[in-house]
Amino acid sequence: MISNSYIYLNSSVATYDEDTNYYRFNLINAIVPPQNHVVAIQCTEIEMPISYYLIDTTNDKLVIDIEGDSYNETFTINITHQNYNINELISELNLSGSGGSCDLLFSFDKQKQKISILATAKNLNTSVTKIKINTLTTINKLVGFELGHEVTGSAATLSLQGKHFINLHRTHNIFLKTDMILSNLDKYGRKSNIIAKSQVNAGLSDILVYQSDSGRILLDKKVTYMDHINLRLANDDDLNVDLNGLYFNITLYVSFQELKERKFISEDEPEFITNPFISFTGGESPPNPLFLGGRGEEF
Repeated sequence: MISNSYIYLNSSVATYDEDTNYYRFNLINAIVPPQNHVVAIQCTEIEMPISYYLIDTTNDKLVIDIEGDSYNETFTINITHQNYNINELISELNLSGSGGSCDLLFSFDKQKQKISILATAKNLNTSVTKIKINTLTTINKLVGFELGHEVTGSAATLSLQGKHFINLHRTHNIFLKTDMILSNLDKYGRKSNIIAKSQVNAGLSDILVYQSDSGRILLDKKVTYMDHINLRLANDDDLNVDLNGLYFNITLYVSFQELKERKFISEDEPEFITNPFISFTGGESPPNPLFLGGRGEEF
């Protein structure tokens, strides 16, 4: 059993599970709360290298459907996994812009911060009648395209401009998550497994540093023995952050919170004060308990 303590974790000694995407950190000295106490954890530090790529396996595809007066064609552009500035990305897209029925040309409007696609008919086609962003596209958030967005017409050239700003920041936040459901809420207002959130406050090849002296989270009172903890780092899209072989460090502060007795009056015996941790006869709790002091607490 350990008392209130800091736990210093380094992912280099953790076991990574490719099915669950969690790192398992084994604890030789198990965490065992004293009787009538619950475990509380707090992330006080994260150090993580900014070594992930802007483009990786999760966002490396741009699929564009082109219709012409004589021939239709689908362009599938697979983007090399690496980091890009906007000019490098436009050059990469234009490497795959030649097809059998038309040519694609990508350009960047600096004033609007948007990317445009220009399709020019050739060979069997004399005009382009539709440009559409196919729903198989995965790079849409970075380049400002909306899935299913299309333009129609009938001309030798047709243009589609992205609806949104480009966003060459891979993620604005890093979330530290566990596989236990906690009382914190996610962006949908649901109970989540988020322990802490850090802004990405460093640039490429720098170290993200998160420090906090608040944010203590109570675990479920059923957690009475912990010999490991599963953790992962996720981005804004809840995808694991691929550090390309580098390691991260996390400091957790573990403490214990005493379970407060929740008292109420039994309907059968109005003068009898009962402890919620002791069952009524027959194992049933009394209906509609009245909390003394106008407030009850339970963890």
